[in-house]
Amino acid sequence: MKREIYPYIPTVQITDILTKQKLFKRYYFLPYLEARTTLNEIICKNRGLSKRAGSLKRILLINEVEAFLKAYDLLYTIKSVNSG
Repeated sequence: MKREIYPYIPTVQITDILTKQKLFKRYYFLPYLEARTTLNEIICKNRGLSKRAGSLKRILLINEVEAFLKAYDLLYTIKSVNSG
């Protein structure tokens, strides 16, 4: 599998990107439609919602952001909550 090369992203606390808008703005280089679909699927699975209800959620949980970044191999761009 070919590893994607992304632009440099400085690390931030995960609590700084807990909305869909901030997440997509920060990771602007990801294909938007694919990223939106992936995130909505993660939300639906995590919260037990229908696709429609999941797509309407704007506030993200920490584990949802982590799962999204793990799907795109971007976990290195965030600091853990406990690292201070």
